[in-house]
Amino acid sequence: MLRRASHYSLLGTRVRVIPPEDLLVIKAIVHDEETPRHWHDALALVRRADIDWDYLVERARRGPRRVLALLLYALSSDLWVPARPLRQLAERVLFE
Repeated sequence: MLRRASHYSLLGTRVRVIPPEDLLVIKAIVHDEETPRHWHDALALVRRADIDWDYLVERARRGPRRVLALLLYALSSDLWVPARPLRQLAERVLFE
């Protein structure tokens, strides 16, 4: 995660920002009924970020069910999600 982090300047301070794929996985995993904002944050990433889908699938190994559920929901909300990561996550969830 740190290796792929980007550096930005914020008010004159250099800050490190984690990749959108890692943030998406974190948000999908920590989502629960009491913190629905995490789910909405992750959907915004699907909508706006340039996602490295192969890296996302790799990072989702700790929470493949949650990430798959999020991506299927995104797809049902007319957000574009490629078929390959959905298939890879579904295979991991159903057959491993």
